Amino acid sequence: MLKIKHLFGISFFAIQLWLSSYSFAFIAPQSLQDTIALKQIEVNALQMYKFNPQEGIKQADLLIEKSKAINNTFFEAKGYHVKGLCCFTLFRYPEASKNLEKARGIYEQINYKQGVIIVNDDLAKVYSKLSYFPKVGEYQKDVKTNLLLIDSIQQGERTKQAMKVDFSKKETQLKLNEKVSKEQLAKKSQELQIKEQQLALSIKEKELQSMALLKEKAEKNEKEKLLQFVQQEKDLQLAQLAVLSKDKALQETQITAQKKEIKFKNTMRIFYWIGILLLSVSLFFIYRNFKNQKINLRRLNISNHKLNIEKSKTEELLHNILPVEVANELKAKGFSEAKQYDHVTVIFTDFVNFSGISESLTPKKLVAEIDLCFKAFDAIMQKHNLEKIKTIGDAYLAVSGLPNANKNHAIAAVEAAKELLDFMQKTNSVFGVNSTQKAGIRIGLHSGPVVAGIVGVKKFAYDIWGDTVNTAARMEQNSEAGKINVSDTTYELTKNNFSFESRGKIAAKNKGMIEMYFLK
Repeated sequence: MLKIKHLFGISFFAIQLWLSSYSFAFIAPQSLQDTIALKQIEVNALQMYKFNPQEGIKQADLLIEKSKAINNTFFEAKGYHVKGLCCFTLFRYPEASKNLEKARGIYEQINYKQGVIIVNDDLAKVYSKLSYFPKVGEYQKDVKTNLLLIDSIQQGERTKQAMKVDFSKKETQLKLNEKVSKEQLAKKSQELQIKEQQLALSIKEKELQSMALLKEKAEKNEKEKLLQFVQQEKDLQLAQLAVLSKDKALQETQITAQKKEIKFKNTMRIFYWIGILLLSVSLFFIYRNFKNQKINLRRLNISNHKLNIEKSKTEELLHNILPVEVANELKAKGFSEAKQYDHVTVIFTDFVNFSGISESLTPKKLVAEIDLCFKAFDAIMQKHNLEKIKTIGDAYLAVSGLPNANKNHAIAAVEAAKELLDFMQKTNSVFGVNSTQKAGIRIGLHSGPVVAGIVGVKKFAYDIWGDTVNTAARMEQNSEAGKINVSDTTYELTKNNFSFESRGKIAAKNKGMIEMYFLK
Protein backbone atom coordinates (compact mmCIF):
# COMPACT_ATOMS: atom_id res chain seq x y z
CA MET A 1 0.00 0.00 0.00
CA LEU A 2 2.87 2.37 0.77
CA LYS A 3 4.32 1.70 -2.71
CA ILE A 4 0.94 2.44 -4.31
CA LYS A 5 0.64 5.75 -2.40
CA HIS A 6 4.21 6.61 -3.42
CA LEU A 7 3.40 6.04 -7.11
CA PHE A 8 0.17 7.98 -6.88
CA GLY A 9 2.18 10.92 -5.50
CA ILE A 10 4.23 11.12 -8.75
CA SER A 11 3.13 14.10 -10.80
CA PHE A 12 0.39 13.02 -13.17
CA PHE A 13 1.30 15.67 -15.73
CA ALA A 14 4.94 14.46 -15.82
CA ILE A 15 3.72 10.95 -16.68
CA GLN A 16 1.34 12.32 -19.34
CA LEU A 17 4.18 14.40 -20.87
CA TRP A 18 6.29 11.22 -21.01
CA LEU A 19 3.46 9.35 -22.74
CA SER A 20 2.89 12.19 -25.21
CA SER A 21 6.51 11.92 -26.42
CA TYR A 22 5.67 8.44 -27.77
CA SER A 23 2.12 9.19 -28.90
CA PHE A 24 2.67 9.70 -32.63
CA ALA A 25 4.26 6.26 -33.02
CA PHE A 26 0.88 4.58 -32.30
CA ILE A 27 -1.45 6.87 -34.18
CA ALA A 28 -2.99 5.51 -37.37
CA PRO A 29 -2.17 7.63 -40.41
CA GLN A 30 -4.34 10.72 -40.08
CA SER A 31 -4.04 14.35 -41.11
CA LEU A 32 -1.93 16.55 -38.84
CA GLN A 33 -4.95 18.77 -38.26
CA ASP A 34 -7.05 15.86 -36.90
CA THR A 35 -4.20 14.77 -34.58
CA ILE A 36 -3.76 18.28 -33.18
CA ALA A 37 -7.51 18.58 -32.53
CA LEU A 38 -7.58 15.26 -30.63
CA LYS A 39 -4.50 16.26 -28.61
CA GLN A 40 -6.19 19.53 -27.63
CA ILE A 41 -9.28 17.68 -26.36
CA GLU A 42 -7.01 15.33 -24.35
CA VAL A 43 -5.21 18.30 -22.75
CA ASN A 44 -8.57 19.90 -21.82
CA ALA A 45 -9.73 16.67 -20.20
CA LEU A 46 -6.47 16.29 -18.20
CA GLN A 47 -6.77 19.88 -16.94
CA MET A 48 -10.29 19.18 -15.67
CA TYR A 49 -9.87 15.73 -14.07
CA LYS A 50 -8.82 17.01 -10.60
CA PHE A 51 -10.57 20.38 -10.37
CA ASN A 52 -13.80 19.65 -12.32
CA PRO A 53 -13.92 15.88 -12.91
CA GLN A 54 -17.52 16.01 -14.18
CA GLU A 55 -16.45 18.32 -17.04
CA GLY A 56 -13.38 16.11 -17.50
CA ILE A 57 -15.69 13.11 -18.15
CA LYS A 58 -17.51 15.13 -20.86
CA GLN A 59 -14.20 16.02 -22.52
CA ALA A 60 -13.08 12.36 -22.28
CA ASP A 61 -16.36 11.18 -23.92
CA LEU A 62 -15.84 13.78 -26.68
CA LEU A 63 -12.28 12.49 -27.20
CA ILE A 64 -13.57 8.88 -27.46
CA GLU A 65 -16.29 9.88 -29.94
CA LYS A 66 -13.93 11.90 -32.18
CA SER A 67 -11.28 9.15 -32.11
CA LYS A 68 -13.79 6.48 -33.12
CA ALA A 69 -15.04 8.71 -35.95
CA ILE A 70 -11.59 8.80 -37.57
CA ASN A 71 -10.58 5.28 -36.38
CA ASN A 72 -7.75 6.52 -34.07
CA THR A 73 -7.41 3.77 -31.43
CA PHE A 74 -4.56 5.49 -29.57
CA PHE A 75 -6.58 8.58 -28.63
CA GLU A 76 -9.63 6.39 -27.99
CA ALA A 77 -7.59 4.53 -25.29
CA LYS A 78 -6.45 7.90 -23.90
CA GLY A 79 -10.12 8.94 -23.65
CA TYR A 80 -11.03 5.84 -21.64
CA HIS A 81 -7.90 6.35 -19.46
CA VAL A 82 -8.78 9.98 -18.61
CA LYS A 83 -12.44 9.06 -18.03
CA GLY A 84 -11.36 6.34 -15.55
CA LEU A 85 -9.21 8.88 -13.62
CA CYS A 86 -12.12 11.35 -13.48
CA CYS A 87 -14.42 8.62 -12.12
CA PHE A 88 -11.74 7.72 -9.54
CA THR A 89 -11.70 11.37 -8.39
CA LEU A 90 -15.53 11.26 -8.06
CA PHE A 91 -15.26 8.00 -5.98
CA ARG A 92 -17.10 6.06 -8.74
CA TYR A 93 -14.66 3.14 -8.48
CA PRO A 94 -16.58 0.45 -10.43
CA GLU A 95 -17.03 2.78 -13.38
CA ALA A 96 -13.36 3.85 -13.07
CA SER A 97 -12.19 0.21 -13.20
CA LYS A 98 -14.41 -0.47 -16.24
CA ASN A 99 -12.97 2.49 -18.27
CA LEU A 100 -9.38 1.75 -17.20
CA GLU A 101 -9.77 -1.92 -18.24
CA LYS A 102 -10.96 -0.73 -21.69
CA ALA A 103 -7.95 1.59 -21.95
CA ARG A 104 -5.60 -1.26 -20.91
CA GLY A 105 -7.14 -3.61 -23.52
CA ILE A 106 -6.63 -1.09 -26.36
CA TYR A 107 -3.04 -0.34 -25.21
CA GLU A 108 -2.27 -4.07 -25.28
CA GLN A 109 -3.93 -4.38 -28.70
CA ILE A 110 -1.69 -1.67 -30.18
CA ASN A 111 1.33 -2.93 -28.16
CA TYR A 112 1.75 0.33 -26.26
CA LYS A 113 3.68 -0.99 -23.22
CA GLN A 114 4.17 2.33 -21.46
CA GLY A 115 0.41 2.95 -21.50
CA VAL A 116 -0.20 -0.55 -20.11
CA ILE A 117 2.20 0.14 -17.19
CA ILE A 118 0.50 3.45 -16.29
CA VAL A 119 -3.00 1.92 -16.51
CA ASN A 120 -1.84 -1.01 -14.32
CA ASP A 121 -0.75 1.49 -11.65
CA ASP A 122 -4.12 3.26 -11.82
CA LEU A 123 -6.04 -0.08 -11.75
CA ALA A 124 -4.07 -1.13 -8.63
CA LYS A 125 -5.24 2.06 -6.90
CA VAL A 126 -8.86 1.51 -7.99
CA TYR A 127 -9.00 -2.17 -6.93
CA SER A 128 -7.33 -1.17 -3.63
CA LYS A 129 -10.28 1.17 -2.99
CA LEU A 130 -12.63 -1.68 -3.92
CA SER A 131 -10.71 -4.03 -1.50
CA TYR A 132 -10.22 -6.47 -4.41
CA PHE A 133 -6.66 -7.40 -3.36
CA PRO A 134 -5.97 -10.26 -5.84
CA LYS A 135 -6.26 -7.72 -8.64
CA VAL A 136 -4.16 -5.25 -6.62
CA GLY A 137 -1.39 -7.83 -6.34
CA GLU A 138 -1.63 -8.61 -10.06
CA TYR A 139 -1.27 -4.99 -11.16
CA GLN A 140 1.44 -4.15 -8.56
CA LYS A 141 3.94 -6.44 -10.30
CA ASP A 142 4.81 -3.65 -12.78
CA VAL A 143 5.41 -0.94 -10.12
CA LYS A 144 9.15 -1.51 -9.90
CA THR A 145 9.44 -1.58 -13.65
CA ASN A 146 7.48 1.68 -13.82
CA LEU A 147 9.87 3.41 -11.33
CA LEU A 148 12.90 2.26 -13.32
CA LEU A 149 11.29 3.54 -16.51
CA ILE A 150 10.66 6.96 -14.94
CA ASP A 151 14.31 7.13 -13.76
CA SER A 152 15.40 6.25 -17.29
CA ILE A 153 13.27 9.06 -18.70
CA GLN A 154 14.73 11.56 -16.20
CA GLN A 155 18.25 10.46 -17.11
CA GLY A 156 17.36 10.96 -20.80
CA GLU A 157 16.12 14.45 -20.02
CA ARG A 158 19.37 15.33 -18.22
CA THR A 159 21.37 14.04 -21.21
CA LYS A 160 19.17 16.07 -23.50
CA GLN A 161 19.78 19.23 -21.44
CA ALA A 162 23.56 18.63 -21.51
CA MET A 163 23.40 18.25 -25.30
CA LYS A 164 21.41 21.49 -25.54
CA VAL A 165 24.10 23.35 -23.52
CA ASP A 166 26.86 21.90 -25.71
CA PHE A 167 24.92 22.81 -28.84
CA SER A 168 24.37 26.35 -27.51
CA LYS A 169 28.14 26.80 -26.94
CA LYS A 170 28.91 25.57 -30.47
CA GLU A 171 26.23 27.81 -31.88
CA THR A 172 27.72 30.83 -30.03
CA GLN A 173 31.21 30.02 -31.37
CA LEU A 174 29.80 29.63 -34.87
CA LYS A 175 28.04 33.00 -34.68
CA LEU A 176 31.32 34.59 -33.44
CA ASN A 177 33.24 33.08 -36.36
CA GLU A 178 30.55 34.28 -38.73
CA LYS A 179 30.78 37.82 -37.31
CA VAL A 180 34.60 37.85 -37.76
CA SER A 181 34.22 36.60 -41.34
CA LYS A 182 31.66 39.32 -42.09
CA GLU A 183 33.99 42.02 -40.72
CA GLN A 184 36.88 40.73 -42.84
CA LEU A 185 34.61 40.59 -45.87
CA ALA A 186 33.42 44.18 -45.23
CA LYS A 187 37.05 45.36 -44.95
CA LYS A 188 38.00 43.69 -48.24
CA SER A 189 34.89 45.17 -49.85
CA GLN A 190 35.95 48.69 -48.74
CA GLU A 191 39.45 48.15 -50.15
CA LEU A 192 37.94 46.97 -53.43
CA GLN A 193 35.70 50.07 -53.57
CA ILE A 194 38.73 52.34 -53.03
CA LYS A 195 40.57 50.59 -55.90
CA GLU A 196 37.53 50.93 -58.12
CA GLN A 197 37.32 54.66 -57.34
CA GLN A 198 41.03 55.11 -58.16
CA LEU A 199 40.55 53.23 -61.43
CA ALA A 200 37.50 55.40 -62.28
CA LEU A 201 39.59 58.59 -61.63
CA SER A 202 42.36 57.28 -63.89
CA ILE A 203 39.84 56.57 -66.66
CA LYS A 204 38.34 60.07 -66.31
CA GLU A 205 41.82 61.66 -66.59
CA LYS A 206 42.46 59.74 -69.81
CA GLU A 207 39.08 60.85 -71.13
CA LEU A 208 39.91 64.50 -70.38
CA GLN A 209 43.24 64.16 -72.23
CA SER A 210 41.48 62.64 -75.19
CA MET A 211 38.93 65.45 -75.20
CA ALA A 212 41.73 68.06 -75.17
CA LEU A 213 43.35 66.42 -78.21
CA LEU A 214 40.04 66.29 -80.02
CA LYS A 215 39.47 69.98 -79.26
CA GLU A 216 42.86 70.90 -80.80
CA LYS A 217 42.07 68.87 -83.90
CA ALA A 218 38.63 70.49 -84.15
CA GLU A 219 40.12 74.02 -83.95
CA LYS A 220 42.69 73.14 -86.64
CA ASN A 221 39.95 71.74 -88.91
CA GLU A 222 37.83 74.86 -88.35
CA LYS A 223 40.68 77.13 -89.48
CA GLU A 224 41.24 75.04 -92.59
CA LYS A 225 37.51 75.20 -93.39
CA LEU A 226 37.56 79.01 -92.95
CA LEU A 227 40.43 79.35 -95.46
CA GLN A 228 38.55 77.09 -97.88
CA PHE A 229 35.44 79.28 -97.48
CA VAL A 230 37.40 82.49 -98.31
CA GLN A 231 38.85 80.81 -101.41
CA GLN A 232 35.35 79.66 -102.47
CA GLU A 233 33.97 83.23 -102.13
CA LYS A 234 36.79 84.52 -104.36
CA ASP A 235 36.08 81.87 -106.99
CA LEU A 236 32.37 82.72 -106.81
CA GLN A 237 33.02 86.43 -107.53
CA LEU A 238 35.11 85.49 -110.59
CA ALA A 239 32.30 83.20 -111.77
CA GLN A 240 29.73 86.01 -111.31
CA LEU A 241 31.83 88.34 -113.50
CA ALA A 242 31.97 85.69 -116.20
CA VAL A 243 28.17 85.22 -115.97
CA LEU A 244 27.58 88.98 -116.34
CA SER A 245 29.65 88.97 -119.53
CA LYS A 246 27.65 86.06 -120.89
CA ASP A 247 24.36 87.79 -119.92
CA LYS A 248 25.31 90.87 -121.95
CA ALA A 249 26.08 88.77 -125.04
CA LEU A 250 22.84 86.83 -124.48
CA GLN A 251 20.76 90.04 -124.31
CA GLU A 252 22.10 91.15 -127.67
CA THR A 253 21.27 87.77 -129.15
CA GLN A 254 17.73 87.96 -127.65
CA ILE A 255 17.07 91.36 -129.21
CA THR A 256 17.95 89.96 -132.64
CA ALA A 257 15.76 86.93 -132.02
CA GLN A 258 12.81 89.10 -130.92
CA LYS A 259 12.89 91.01 -134.17
CA LYS A 260 12.83 87.80 -136.14
CA GLU A 261 10.02 86.48 -133.93
CA ILE A 262 7.82 89.54 -134.55
CA LYS A 263 8.19 89.05 -138.28
CA PHE A 264 7.39 85.35 -137.89
CA LYS A 265 4.29 86.05 -135.75
CA ASN A 266 2.84 88.36 -138.35
CA THR A 267 3.22 85.63 -140.94
CA MET A 268 1.76 83.01 -138.59
CA ARG A 269 -1.26 85.20 -137.78
CA ILE A 270 -2.34 85.01 -141.41
CA PHE A 271 -1.95 81.21 -141.45
CA TYR A 272 -3.77 81.07 -138.06
CA TRP A 273 -6.97 82.63 -139.36
CA ILE A 274 -6.88 80.40 -142.42
CA GLY A 275 -6.45 77.35 -140.11
CA ILE A 276 -9.32 78.44 -137.86
CA LEU A 277 -11.62 78.60 -140.85
CA LEU A 278 -10.59 75.16 -142.06
CA LEU A 279 -10.86 73.75 -138.49
CA SER A 280 -14.37 75.15 -138.04
CA VAL A 281 -15.54 73.46 -141.20
CA SER A 282 -13.90 70.17 -140.14
CA LEU A 283 -15.37 70.36 -136.64
CA PHE A 284 -18.84 70.88 -138.04
CA PHE A 285 -18.64 67.68 -140.07
CA ILE A 286 -16.99 65.79 -137.18
CA TYR A 287 -19.70 66.92 -134.71
CA ARG A 288 -22.49 65.92 -137.05
CA ASN A 289 -20.89 62.49 -137.52
CA PHE A 290 -20.30 62.07 -133.70
CA LYS A 291 -23.90 63.02 -132.95
CA ASN A 292 -25.17 60.39 -135.37
CA GLN A 293 -22.82 57.78 -133.82
CA LYS A 294 -23.95 58.70 -130.28
CA ILE A 295 -27.60 58.27 -131.22
CA ASN A 296 -26.84 54.89 -132.79
CA LEU A 297 -24.79 53.84 -129.72
CA ARG A 298 -27.62 54.83 -127.36
CA ARG A 299 -30.07 52.78 -129.41
CA LEU A 300 -27.62 49.86 -129.34
CA ASN A 301 -27.18 50.14 -125.53
CA ILE A 302 -30.95 50.16 -125.04
CA SER A 303 -31.24 47.05 -127.18
CA ASN A 304 -28.40 45.31 -125.27
CA HIS A 305 -29.96 46.26 -121.92
CA LYS A 306 -33.27 44.80 -122.99
CA LEU A 307 -31.49 41.65 -124.18
CA ASN A 308 -29.61 41.35 -120.84
CA ILE A 309 -32.88 41.76 -118.90
CA GLU A 310 -34.53 39.07 -120.96
CA LYS A 311 -31.45 36.85 -120.60
CA SER A 312 -31.49 37.29 -116.78
CA LYS A 313 -35.19 36.47 -116.71
CA THR A 314 -34.56 33.40 -118.82
CA GLU A 315 -31.65 32.23 -116.61
CA GLU A 316 -33.66 32.91 -113.44
CA LEU A 317 -36.57 30.91 -114.85
CA LEU A 318 -34.16 28.14 -115.85
CA HIS A 319 -32.61 28.09 -112.35
CA ASN A 320 -36.08 27.91 -110.80
CA ILE A 321 -36.83 24.87 -112.97
CA LEU A 322 -33.42 23.19 -112.75
CA PRO A 323 -30.52 23.07 -110.25
CA VAL A 324 -27.78 25.61 -111.03
CA GLU A 325 -25.21 22.95 -111.99
CA VAL A 326 -27.67 21.21 -114.34
CA ALA A 327 -28.75 24.53 -115.87
CA ASN A 328 -25.11 25.52 -116.53
CA GLU A 329 -24.41 22.13 -118.10
CA LEU A 330 -27.50 22.50 -120.31
CA LYS A 331 -26.40 25.98 -121.47
CA ALA A 332 -22.83 24.83 -122.14
CA LYS A 333 -23.54 21.49 -123.88
CA GLY A 334 -27.16 21.79 -125.01
CA PHE A 335 -28.03 18.69 -122.97
CA SER A 336 -27.60 17.25 -119.46
CA GLU A 337 -26.74 13.65 -118.66
CA ALA A 338 -28.58 11.73 -115.94
CA LYS A 339 -26.43 11.00 -112.89
CA GLN A 340 -26.38 8.40 -110.13
CA TYR A 341 -26.31 9.72 -106.53
CA ASP A 342 -25.59 6.98 -103.99
CA HIS A 343 -26.20 8.90 -100.74
CA VAL A 344 -29.28 11.14 -100.57
CA THR A 345 -32.37 11.50 -98.40
CA VAL A 346 -35.80 11.96 -100.03
CA ILE A 347 -38.56 13.87 -98.23
CA PHE A 348 -42.28 13.52 -99.12
CA THR A 349 -45.10 15.61 -97.62
CA ASP A 350 -48.84 15.98 -98.17
CA PHE A 351 -51.71 17.76 -96.43
CA VAL A 352 -54.14 15.85 -94.21
CA ASN A 353 -57.81 16.03 -95.34
CA PHE A 354 -56.81 17.93 -98.49
CA SER A 355 -59.82 16.72 -100.50
CA GLY A 356 -62.31 17.75 -97.81
CA ILE A 357 -60.74 21.20 -97.38
CA SER A 358 -60.41 21.87 -101.13
CA GLU A 359 -64.15 21.22 -101.67
CA SER A 360 -64.98 24.08 -99.30
CA LEU A 361 -62.71 26.62 -101.08
CA THR A 362 -62.97 28.46 -104.36
CA PRO A 363 -60.27 27.54 -106.92
CA LYS A 364 -58.60 30.93 -106.48
CA LYS A 365 -58.58 30.60 -102.66
CA LEU A 366 -57.33 26.99 -102.87
CA VAL A 367 -54.39 27.94 -105.10
CA ALA A 368 -53.58 30.91 -102.85
CA GLU A 369 -53.50 28.70 -99.72
CA ILE A 370 -51.29 26.05 -101.41
CA ASP A 371 -49.00 28.81 -102.73
CA LEU A 372 -48.67 30.29 -99.22
CA CYS A 373 -47.52 26.95 -97.78
CA PHE A 374 -45.28 25.88 -100.69
CA LYS A 375 -43.48 29.26 -100.75
CA ALA A 376 -42.62 28.73 -97.09
CA PHE A 377 -41.56 25.14 -97.90
CA ASP A 378 -39.27 26.45 -100.68
CA ALA A 379 -37.59 28.88 -98.25
CA ILE A 380 -37.03 26.07 -95.70
CA MET A 381 -35.53 23.79 -98.39
CA GLN A 382 -33.18 26.57 -99.53
CA LYS A 383 -32.14 27.27 -95.90
CA HIS A 384 -31.09 23.62 -95.36
CA ASN A 385 -29.58 23.17 -98.89
CA LEU A 386 -32.27 20.73 -100.05
CA GLU A 387 -33.25 20.57 -103.73
CA LYS A 388 -36.95 20.94 -104.45
CA ILE A 389 -37.93 18.44 -107.16
CA LYS A 390 -41.63 19.06 -107.78
CA THR A 391 -45.14 19.34 -106.38
CA ILE A 392 -47.95 16.94 -107.30
CA GLY A 393 -51.25 18.40 -106.17
CA ASP A 394 -50.86 18.82 -102.43
CA ALA A 395 -47.74 16.59 -102.32
CA TYR A 396 -44.27 18.16 -102.04
CA LEU A 397 -41.10 16.28 -103.06
CA ALA A 398 -37.54 17.39 -102.16
CA VAL A 399 -34.16 15.69 -101.80
CA SER A 400 -31.02 16.33 -99.69
CA GLY A 401 -27.54 15.46 -101.02
CA LEU A 402 -27.78 16.42 -104.70
CA PRO A 403 -26.62 17.83 -107.06
CA ASN A 404 -23.84 18.64 -104.55
CA ALA A 405 -22.91 15.73 -102.27
CA ASN A 406 -23.50 16.26 -98.52
CA LYS A 407 -22.28 13.69 -95.97
CA ASN A 408 -24.90 15.04 -93.50
CA HIS A 409 -27.79 14.77 -96.00
CA ALA A 410 -30.00 12.79 -93.60
CA ILE A 411 -29.49 15.25 -90.71
CA ALA A 412 -30.25 18.22 -93.01
CA ALA A 413 -33.44 16.49 -94.23
CA VAL A 414 -34.66 15.82 -90.66
CA GLU A 415 -33.92 19.44 -89.66
CA ALA A 416 -35.93 20.67 -92.69
CA ALA A 417 -38.81 18.29 -91.83
CA LYS A 418 -38.89 19.59 -88.24
CA GLU A 419 -39.04 23.17 -89.52
CA LEU A 420 -41.92 22.21 -91.87
CA LEU A 421 -43.88 20.91 -88.87
CA ASP A 422 -43.05 24.08 -86.92
CA PHE A 423 -44.34 26.25 -89.80
CA MET A 424 -47.59 24.26 -89.98
CA GLN A 425 -48.02 24.78 -86.21
CA LYS A 426 -47.72 28.57 -86.57
CA THR A 427 -49.31 29.36 -89.98
CA ASN A 428 -52.82 30.79 -90.38
CA SER A 429 -53.38 28.74 -93.54
CA VAL A 430 -56.45 26.51 -93.73
CA PHE A 431 -54.02 23.61 -93.98
CA GLY A 432 -52.35 24.60 -90.70
CA VAL A 433 -52.81 22.82 -87.38
CA ASN A 434 -54.61 25.82 -85.86
CA SER A 435 -57.25 26.05 -88.60
CA THR A 436 -60.89 25.14 -88.01
CA GLN A 437 -60.53 22.33 -90.53
CA LYS A 438 -59.15 18.91 -89.58
CA ALA A 439 -55.83 19.77 -91.20
CA GLY A 440 -52.15 19.11 -90.74
CA ILE A 441 -49.25 17.55 -92.63
CA ARG A 442 -47.72 14.08 -92.97
CA ILE A 443 -44.00 13.74 -93.66
CA GLY A 444 -41.98 10.70 -94.72
CA LEU A 445 -38.18 10.31 -95.17
CA HIS A 446 -35.98 7.56 -96.62
CA SER A 447 -32.26 7.50 -97.46
CA GLY A 448 -30.53 5.68 -100.30
CA PRO A 449 -29.40 5.96 -103.96
CA VAL A 450 -31.34 7.75 -106.75
CA VAL A 451 -30.92 8.65 -110.43
CA ALA A 452 -31.49 12.33 -111.33
CA GLY A 453 -31.82 14.01 -114.70
CA ILE A 454 -33.93 15.96 -117.20
CA VAL A 455 -36.88 14.33 -118.95
CA GLY A 456 -38.74 15.57 -122.04
CA VAL A 457 -37.92 18.09 -124.77
CA LYS A 458 -40.73 20.57 -124.36
CA LYS A 459 -41.63 21.67 -120.84
CA PHE A 460 -38.75 19.53 -119.61
CA ALA A 461 -38.38 18.95 -115.86
CA TYR A 462 -35.68 17.81 -113.45
CA ASP A 463 -36.77 14.63 -111.70
CA ILE A 464 -35.44 11.71 -109.59
CA TRP A 465 -36.11 7.97 -109.87
CA GLY A 466 -35.37 4.84 -107.93
CA ASP A 467 -36.59 2.59 -105.15
CA THR A 468 -35.54 5.25 -102.60
CA VAL A 469 -38.22 7.61 -103.98
CA ASN A 470 -40.91 4.90 -103.78
CA THR A 471 -39.91 3.98 -100.20
CA ALA A 472 -40.02 7.65 -99.14
CA ALA A 473 -43.55 7.86 -100.56
CA ARG A 474 -44.52 4.80 -98.47
CA MET A 475 -43.02 6.47 -95.37
CA GLU A 476 -45.26 9.49 -95.98
CA GLN A 477 -48.37 7.34 -96.63
CA ASN A 478 -47.82 5.44 -93.36
CA SER A 479 -47.16 8.62 -91.35
CA GLU A 480 -49.71 10.50 -89.23
CA ALA A 481 -50.82 14.12 -88.97
CA GLY A 482 -48.08 16.24 -87.37
CA LYS A 483 -45.58 13.32 -87.45
CA ILE A 484 -42.29 12.64 -89.23
CA ASN A 485 -42.02 8.97 -90.23
CA VAL A 486 -38.51 7.72 -91.17
CA SER A 487 -37.19 4.41 -92.44
CA ASP A 488 -34.61 2.22 -90.72
CA THR A 489 -31.90 3.55 -93.10
CA THR A 490 -32.55 7.20 -92.18
CA TYR A 491 -32.83 6.24 -88.49
CA GLU A 492 -29.34 4.68 -88.52
CA LEU A 493 -27.88 7.84 -90.09
CA THR A 494 -29.50 10.24 -87.58
CA LYS A 495 -30.04 8.28 -84.35
CA ASN A 496 -27.06 9.99 -82.65
CA ASN A 497 -28.51 13.45 -83.40
CA PHE A 498 -32.24 13.03 -82.74
CA SER A 499 -34.64 11.00 -80.56
CA PHE A 500 -36.95 8.48 -82.22
CA GLU A 501 -39.85 6.24 -81.23
CA SER A 502 -39.79 2.77 -82.81
CA ARG A 503 -43.03 1.71 -84.54
CA GLY A 504 -41.82 -1.79 -85.34
CA LYS A 505 -42.28 -3.35 -88.75
CA ILE A 506 -45.30 -2.04 -90.72
CA ALA A 507 -46.69 -3.36 -94.02
CA ALA A 508 -46.07 -0.94 -96.92
CA LYS A 509 -47.72 -1.18 -100.32
CA ASN A 510 -45.60 -3.25 -102.74
CA LYS A 511 -42.69 -3.12 -100.21
CA GLY A 512 -43.59 -5.70 -97.61
CA MET A 513 -42.76 -5.18 -93.92
CA ILE A 514 -40.61 -2.13 -93.25
CA GLU A 515 -39.08 -0.98 -89.94
CA MET A 516 -40.39 2.54 -89.22
CA TYR A 517 -39.70 5.24 -86.60
CA PHE A 518 -41.46 8.44 -85.50
CA LEU A 519 -39.25 11.45 -84.72
CA LYS A 520 -39.94 12.60 -81.15
